Amino acid sequence: MLPVYNRIQIKQADEATILREPISSLHLMERAAHQFCKWFVQHVDNRCRVAIVCGTGNNGGDGLAIARLLDGWQYKVYVYIVSTQQKPSQDFEENKKRWREDKTENFTESTSLQEFDVIIDAILGTGTNRKVEGIVAKAIEGINRSEANVIAVDIPSGIILDQVAPELAVRATHTVSFEFPKLPFLLQNYQAFVGQYHLVSIGINKKFIEETKAEYYLIEKKDFSKHIPQREIFSYKGTYGRALLVAGSKGKTGASVLAAKACVRSGVGLLEVALPAHALLPLQVAVPEAMTIVDKQNDYVSQLPNTNSFQAIGIGPGLGTHLATSKVLLQVLTETNLPLVLDADAINLLVTLPDWKNKLRQNIILTPHPGEFKRLVGTWQNDIEKIALVKKFVDETQACLVVKGAYTLIAQPNAPIYFNSSGNPGMATGGSGDVLTGMLTGLLAQGYEIGFAARLGVFWHGLAGDLAAQDGSEATLIASDIIQMMPKAWRLIT
Repeated sequence: MLPVYNRIQIKQADEATILREPISSLHLMERAAHQFCKWFVQHVDNRCRVAIVCGTGNNGGDGLAIARLLDGWQYKVYVYIVSTQQKPSQDFEENKKRWREDKTENFTESTSLQEFDVIIDAILGTGTNRKVEGIVAKAIEGINRSEANVIAVDIPSGIILDQVAPELAVRATHTVSFEFPKLPFLLQNYQAFVGQYHLVSIGINKKFIEETKAEYYLIEKKDFSKHIPQREIFSYKGTYGRALLVAGSKGKTGASVLAAKACVRSGVGLLEVALPAHALLPLQVAVPEAMTIVDKQNDYVSQLPNTNSFQAIGIGPGLGTHLATSKVLLQVLTETNLPLVLDADAINLLVTLPDWKNKLRQNIILTPHPGEFKRLVGTWQNDIEKIALVKKFVDETQACLVVKGAYTLIAQPNAPIYFNSSGNPGMATGGSGDVLTGMLTGLLAQGYEIGFAARLGVFWHGLAGDLAAQDGSEATLIASDIIQMMPKAWRLIT
């Protein structure tokens, strides 16, 4: 997993690398410039006219080093320096000496960038901690007015790490960032500024990364294989757990089918589905591997079956919000101590129960989409407030929270927050969440720890969605495609 460090930790990472390697700060800057240019030459034709807009700090030093390298590779490069009242950094000054004066001028209010095909933003880096103003603001406005493709060095200028998205920042087409993802890359409010982000390694000291814990992490494919046990030769279906899904209501049988299909694909030994009577035939035809517990009611679930033989319960897909069904949810919460997955209508019903927060516990995963999360915690004004509400919720309830969406967020009390790196916009389709519920329920029934199951299930779900989009397209992706790609995605993970 990749740490998502804050502003101070990023500075410490550079300092630790300089001290422990050892290496000069100028050499580290040169290394960063080389890595940026490696990405650049693979994506930008050298017939393009390139403007590099540099501040006078180390981000500007990166920009000047990049200019020199691209000039050597026959790019048509011109540099504009945005002078501020702050004293230029030593590494900026050194790289300025190495660059061509005939291709440099100061940025002024009358400077136009319209003639360029590509603009590289190297004005401000991750160390900035104040709102942009003066000539810096004018430069950012000039970049944003241009019709060029804009590529930010490390982070778009104007963004302050760990703070609310600014009103004014560079609107990059791409951001090429050094070593670590930055929190703004993973949050919706910053998308218009960040564009598409790309990570390049500059060789930050590995011991520093091992020793320095982050508040946030980005999960990757390689995080799981060593923690997934091999299947035993003499195992049998009882070895891999028995799961119960409580799902389905009139008009929503499909959700129970999708959740059940995903659950049996998750590796669980046995699955039983408690469902209303009308859903029996569709589910048995669609998922013959699942057993059924048929409710006395035709259109909704009104009774909780005996849960003594199960290792985990998933409740919510297509469940409906009938009063009798809310009593079933209450039973699940108060009369069992099994690991639970609460999704969809189970979350909608949850908030109608008296004192509902106190009915949650450590071995419960809730999987709300943003609308359902608002029913749990209220509204927020920006993504920083949203993260604060996530932390407050898991601290109050001790539950595990999976807030679905781009870079799905996974949180537990007294633990870092994890963001998911798999998945694509094609998965914003009906039934996708039901598939996730089935997968998570199956993993819990097999005995995986709550937090690991949540991270593994979310990543697996997203990776299967990525494979489905590659096989077809994002626009045509449906939830069943995700289930179809679960085996292939599992092979890639393990």
